[in-house]
Parts: sequence; structure tokens; C-alpha cells
Amino acid sequence: MKFFSNFRLYIFVWILLIPYAYPASRMYTQGTKYENQEFIDFFRVPYDFISSLFSPGSTKSMLSFPFIDKNYGDYWLSPAEGTKVKDPSTGVTYNSLKINITITFTKKVFIKNMIYQAKPVGANYVLGYPEELNVYYSLQAGSNAKFTLADNIKTSATNQKVVFTFTKILECYQICLEWKKINSVSSSSFANKAAATKIIFLFPETQNLNSALLNIFDKNDYRQLTLTQSFKNYKNQNLLNSDLVKYGYNDNMKDYIKRFIAILKGELKYDPKREITTSEDNNKINSIDQRGNVEDYARNILKMAWAGTNRQSTGIYGRANEKITIYVKSLKENDHLPKIIFTQYLGRKNWLGKINNLKVGKQVLVVDNFTLDDNLEFPTFPGGPAYLINPYTMENQGEIYVYVEGGTLFPIYDGRKNKTEYLENLVECINLNKKDNLTYFDIT
Repeated sequence: MKFFSNFRLYIFVWILLIPYAYPASRMYTQGTKYENQEFIDFFRVPYDFISSLFSPGSTKSMLSFPFIDKNYGDYWLSPAEGTKVKDPSTGVTYNSLKINITITFTKKVFIKNMIYQAKPVGANYVLGYPEELNVYYSLQAGSNAKFTLADNIKTSATNQKVVFTFTKILECYQICLEWKKINSVSSSSFANKAAATKIIFLFPETQNLNSALLNIFDKNDYRQLTLTQSFKNYKNQNLLNSDLVKYGYNDNMKDYIKRFIAILKGELKYDPKREITTSEDNNKINSIDQRGNVEDYARNILKMAWAGTNRQSTGIYGRANEKITIYVKSLKENDHLPKIIFTQYLGRKNWLGKINNLKVGKQVLVVDNFTLDDNLEFPTFPGGPAYLINPYTMENQGEIYVYVEGGTLFPIYDGRKNKTEYLENLVECINLNKKDNLTYFDIT
């Protein structure tokens, strides 16, 4: 059997079949960890690990739909099995099409599970399900790669999302999925066509890196800075890092473990200066003012062209393209949440970034790609203060907490803080800038 596995070089490669492949198992994802988005984020082989996708007769853009996180209802649909097809990318004609997808990775990856869903149509109808699926893998990355059959999976068709668990961990540079037998459909226009709305490859779970990691942080601490009792005395940090290196997990998993270990060692702690809230608790340092829509009032009622803004400084400076992690808690469901905007503090052009909507829980934002004015005569770096935008009052907004990680703290004064402490912090920032204006921004 031949597969066309590299659309750039147009070269056929042989797939070496092992005498027998033990059948992998299949289960529905509903009600399992495979429906937990946090679990998926930790264990998925990310889309940017994929260097190329190829399926005879399919365009690359259409084929990419199942592999990326889109919620637009997009799906891949192949040409009909056994028909004569001219490939739109390569110009190669297949006189009797064999439906398969070859995925080439940028590096060697380890795969144990695959989440898959065919194309559901209505309540019970399903399109393009592989009632018999062959899974091949190769330890080679080139066009002459030799493939080995890992699993022959025979299952009944379903319109539900499923997870295939392979009989072994696949160590590979390429993986090939062959629709050996497709479920029959009544519509002749869809007969013998493969389909997929979702294909997600997952790294293997280990004794140390597994679904139990979802229970590391105390659910009562929205900032994810408090460990649960079972992890407070965890002793296997070295084994965690060893597994990370061995299997090369994605950045989400690496950052998660890095955070856990930093908290465990006491290197990462709660910083009250990074929390901003509408709470009237006197122990809270930074307050979110609930003054209503000041900007709208100034523009439309007072008819002032330039005065009035809903921006409130967080006291945190973000550099261009820096990652900022934000945790949000609301005591009232579906409450109005502030927005956040990053700014450029030097120059007069493009100084306001885009407005980002906040959401309850954790989200990672990237500071806008600011550039500096060409006429600046002293060394510095692009970026500036992050501002919350809060056009609400106590009547239409409840108790909100925002915790910001990343960026650099700088002193702000709102009339409620200790004036002496503020001035001392301000002088400290100025002195740091005088010593190193490439690292520390000019707070004045």
C-alpha cells in the first residue's frame, strides 16, 4: 500500500505493515476527563507542533479545521473513497482514492490518545465515521519515511465525541490515519466520504503527570496560589520535571508545573499590590472605583471633547508582547466585569492598545506590540501602564476581585494610600531608572 505523505515533494512512500496490530480501545468522552478543557489544555499536542497536514484530494485549509480550536461548525470532508481524484495542491491524480490523513510534526512527539468526532447530522445521523481505522506511525520525518501499523480499530459509528486509546505510546515524527471502512449513509452525495469535526492528539499520562494534577490548587483561592492538602507536602518535583523532559509536553503543562513547584518552595506568594477589588474591605490596597460611565457623561452630557475617562490604573506596567495572566472572581453570577487595556507611555502615536474583556477564572493576555516614536532620544522600551475600564456603579456591579500576574509594579496614589510610603516607593523607582534605564522605566 502506498500513501502520498509529503505534498511538497510529491513522492510516494511505502508503509510497512506489521503482521498484526492489537485493537485499541474506544470510549465516549461525555462525563469523563476528556471533556475537561483544562485537562485537554495540559495534555494536547498543540497545533503549532504540526508542520504539515496532507490528505489526497483535500486542501490544506479545509483539512486544518479539525485540528484547531474553532467553534464555527467547520469540519473536514474528504472526496469519495475509490473515486478518481486530482489533488488540488499537488496536481497528482489518484485513480482509486484511498482516504488517509498524514500529520507531520515539527519535532518528535509522544501520543497515547486521540479525541475524535465525525460529523453529526441531526440527533442520530453521523457522517464519515471510521468503523475501521488504521493508525500508522513513523520515527522518520522525511518524504521517504517508513510507516508501521500501530492499531487497527474496529468500532460502531457514533455521532458522539470519542477517545481512542492506542495500545502503546506512539513515539513519532509522523502519524497517518486511514479510514479503512466508513459507515454507510443514505445520501449518495456523502457516501464513502470521511469526515472529522475534531481531532486532538494527547501526550501520555504518567504516574506523576496525570489527571490528578487538576486538583493541585485549592478551589477556594481564585488566584491559584493555595495548594490543596494532598499536594502541600509533595515530594516528587524532580520526577515531574523528568517526565516533562522525557515526553516534551506543551507550554501549558510546563507553566502549570513550574507554578506548582514555585508555590511549593515558597517562591511564589500572594502579593496584595497585585489585587484590585470593588470590596470595601479596608485591608485591600487597590480599589476598583464604581463611578459609573464618566466618559459617556463627559462627552454626551457635559459636551466635553477631551475630558473624562473610565480608565483606572492598576499600578502594573506591561512591556510590549509580554504575557500577563489575570485571575478574576465575582461573587455574583453573570455580574458586570471590568475590561483591561494596555498602553504605551512614551510618544504620541498608537499609545492605546486594544480593549480586552475580562472573564471569571484565569486568562492569559499579551500586551500589544507597541513601537516607539522615531524621534525619542533616550534608550527605553515600549509598553506602559495597564488600566481597568469600569463604567459601572455599586447599583449594577457587585463584589469583583482582579489579580494580575506578570508585568512590573509601580507606585500609584489615589488619596487612600499612605502618602509617605508612596513617596518612598516613587523615589526608589526613580533611582532604579537612573541606574539602568533599559530595565527600569521612567516612572515620572
